[in-house]
Amino acid sequence: RIRLSAINTPRKAGIRCITLEEGDELIAVRQTDGEQAILIVTHDGMAISFLETDVRCMGRDAAGVRGIHLRDGDYVIGAARAKYDHYVLMVTENGYGKRTPMDEYFRADGPQKRGGYGLKGYNITDKTGPVAGIKVVCDEDDILLINDAGVIIRMASTDVNVYSRAAQGVKVMNLDDGVKVIGLARTEKEEDRMIHVNIQSANMEPVFFAYPDIKEIDDIVAATVKNQPAEYDFTSADDVRHQMWIISDKAVIDRITKIFEGVPALYVADGHHRTAAAARVGQERMKANPHHTGEEEYNYFLAVLFPANQLNIIDYNRVVKDLNGLTPAQFLDALKKDFDVKEIGKEIYEPNKLHNFGMYLDGKWYSLTAKAGTYNDADPIGVLDVTVLSNLVLDNILGIKDLRTDKRIDFVGGIRGLGELQRRVDSGEMKVAFALYPVSMQQLIDIADSGNIMPPKTTWFEPKLRSGIVIHEF
Repeated sequence: RIRLSAINTPRKAGIRCITLEEGDELIAVRQTDGEQAILIVTHDGMAISFLETDVRCMGRDAAGVRGIHLRDGDYVIGAARAKYDHYVLMVTENGYGKRTPMDEYFRADGPQKRGGYGLKGYNITDKTGPVAGIKVVCDEDDILLINDAGVIIRMASTDVNVYSRAAQGVKVMNLDDGVKVIGLARTEKEEDRMIHVNIQSANMEPVFFAYPDIKEIDDIVAATVKNQPAEYDFTSADDVRHQMWIISDKAVIDRITKIFEGVPALYVADGHHRTAAAARVGQERMKANPHHTGEEEYNYFLAVLFPANQLNIIDYNRVVKDLNGLTPAQFLDALKKDFDVKEIGKEIYEPNKLHNFGMYLDGKWYSLTAKAGTYNDADPIGVLDVTVLSNLVLDNILGIKDLRTDKRIDFVGGIRGLGELQRRVDSGEMKVAFALYPVSMQQLIDIADSGNIMPPKTTWFEPKLRSGIVIHEF
């Protein structure tokens, strides 16, 4: 571990930062804040995590201390900052891979200690081959896989299934005979969107904002719709009618602008990555323009704003393929620990309040009401029914840890109706379905105001605006 101040004087010939013994190679360099955890992984799939404070700061010429003890023939394949809320993604030479929650590499009291043999991070077999690369990723990351035939493929990190440390993973890259995976890189969706916007010098898909109701704005829009024809009026392939009116009166535009100057906040309903990418492009263009004034078009991005009173957040429901080895009777008994369970019968049951769920199992509908004390109404995330269902049922009983990647669960937008849940269970495709009470706009606003973000698969907005109707060029 070296302080940055020890290497802040550049030299043409470079600066020695570590003394390597014969046969050693430098595998990874990571900048830290001085108090992070570090993960080291080996070719044979062993992994160790420890606090960087276990390693004292040393001079540039030092050889360092042992991070992991290696067995004969093994060697380090990668190192990363161990982020508690992320995943460790490993890919093997034969094209197998998996994601494992970072906390599986920690003991109950935190990271391990440096210098040990570590824990098994990958179940290496002849089928999988040894580990070729590791990255610490979050759900927003994409990854690049590279083989020694020069082929590169790209995928979302969430396309790689979540498994335990001891698992073999699944095939993530198909390889010809004799070809091996040799590298793994991480990229971010925000970076991709930034590159796209920068090259095109245009925003083609609006960011979807919500704002608190303003009657004067509603009145202006209503008068415009009533008194002038739509500029665009068409029905898209998904049977959604799109109409757009243009306001050209400068006085009206100035008044709308003035009103929005007094709006305390806008809420991103969809388009977080587009927002961040547009901001980064604007900053780059500003730095490259010596005559920047702040009025250039790159200082703005395309957005659509809807008042909260005209937004309808539709329920986003869940269907699950199995009962995690339980019989229907055992599953119902397990639910009774945290829920008041009431059998409804054949009639479709729609949840009627927060913390009340509909469930379809074995040809019958049930009402599930979470018992007091099983949720936290003071927590803007904990109060959500998606959180209650995930914690008490999907995780605790059905063993579903990651909603984005577990293949046993699927999601059904409420626009399709609760009959769709019943159909998928009756068809034998799914074993049980859960209907949720819709999230309110106020819940969405409360979560944003608290600095949090919505859990995955929580909100379903309909209809969706078509990209390309309006393009912002700069």
